[in-house]
Amino acid sequence: NEKIYVCGGQDEQPGKYHESVECYSMENDQWTIITELICGRSFLACAMLLLKWSDILWDHVCEGETNSLPDIS
Repeated sequence: NEKIYVCGGQDEQPGKYHESVECYSMENDQWTIITELICGRSFLACAMLLLKWSDILWDHVCEGETNSLPDIS
């Protein structure tokens, strides 16, 4: 679909990580913020999967920081 998705990233300030998920459209030559991650991440890898929201193991997404997890019930 001629789009590039970027998730998170490291800030210029050491120890600070971005929470944004952004999409670049080659057709429009424009970046758009799609959503925010639960917590900032760098060196993040992602893939497209067909999963239900309830299938995700959230305790592994944010290294056990359960106070920042979404309500998926």
